[in-house]
Amino acid sequence: MKKIIVQCASNRAHHLHVYDIIFELIKNNHVYILYNKEEDLGIFNDFKCYPNVYFCKSDFSFNIKNIFSPDYIFRIIRCKFIREDLNLSLYNIRNIIEIADVIIFTDLCSGNIVKKINNKIKVVWGMHGPVASSHTRSMCTSNVDLICSPGKTTSECFVNVNVKEIGSVKLNNLLSKKRSRLELFSVNRKTVLFNPHFNEKLGASSWVDHGIEILDFFSNNKDYNLIFAPHPRLCDYIDLSVVKQYIKFNNIIIDINSEKLTNLFYEPYVDIYLGDISSQAFEYAFLKKRKFIFFKSKFNTSETNKLQSMGVTVTDFTEFKRQINFGLTEIEIKNQQSYLNDVFKNETRSSAIAAEFIIEL
Repeated sequence: MKKIIVQCASNRAHHLHVYDIIFELIKNNHVYILYNKEEDLGIFNDFKCYPNVYFCKSDFSFNIKNIFSPDYIFRIIRCKFIREDLNLSLYNIRNIIEIADVIIFTDLCSGNIVKKINNKIKVVWGMHGPVASSHTRSMCTSNVDLICSPGKTTSECFVNVNVKEIGSVKLNNLLSKKRSRLELFSVNRKTVLFNPHFNEKLGASSWVDHGIEILDFFSNNKDYNLIFAPHPRLCDYIDLSVVKQYIKFNNIIIDINSEKLTNLFYEPYVDIYLGDISSQAFEYAFLKKRKFIFFKSKFNTSETNKLQSMGVTVTDFTEFKRQINFGLTEIEIKNQQSYLNDVFKNETRSSAIAAEFIIEL
């Protein structure tokens, strides 16, 4: 039995991209879940009933073995005052890394730190959806032994590294379950999902530029239902007290903290997808061809442009109000299908195949 560490990212949007892989791995291996806070665990709590799954909390405590290391001191300061630091978590579980055979990241962390602790450990990236090529190429793949890619579009972002295309673990998880449809709104209208991303460097600006304007528009327009379901990380940056004021409208659902933000719960209800650069747009298009409206950003990347080719891109709010009344065109359907052929490999055993590649390392 191998000893395998799996990162539980604080970004809950990552979890379903490795969730079923963990189920495959725990059949014959010991699995260690690395997490920072209890609230980060989410669906990973499902594994607490398994005797061969161990939960390892990194409390960012000072480690006597590293306390005089300049790198360690820098990371302590960075974590406490700037942002969480995944590599600091690795220092604090070095006793587990020293005995582990494999570590799986969804945060695209290089193997440089872990292999200083254990030079025999294998480093795996479980990709959290089709990642923008401009972002992926900036990541260090040094000492990464395996990248599990959903398809050709992601695989082509990497050079000189072991990439295996496994299809979408998340979509296969969804398609394996029978989904019941509940009534979300009291009146049956066209339903719009507003799914803004948080990362402006990758092209996300729809919330900053038009967020409140969009909520105001739908609160005063009873021709549509609106589901406001942002990327979970965006909730760290928006004024929730302002957003919650829109809960009173019966044609608006405000979801800022539930698992529904990441598990595609709202997908069957959505007629129009409104957003910027979230990879969930690919998943929505895969499950059903529908109208996509994207807000153009001055930071658009080449990959963002490809994503937005699945629908229409608007440059201002006036153009958005015009486009929302137009239906799905044949050209848009063709573009969605053409691009999706390369985004997700046609594979129904994604998690099992990923586990096999990991065990073979």
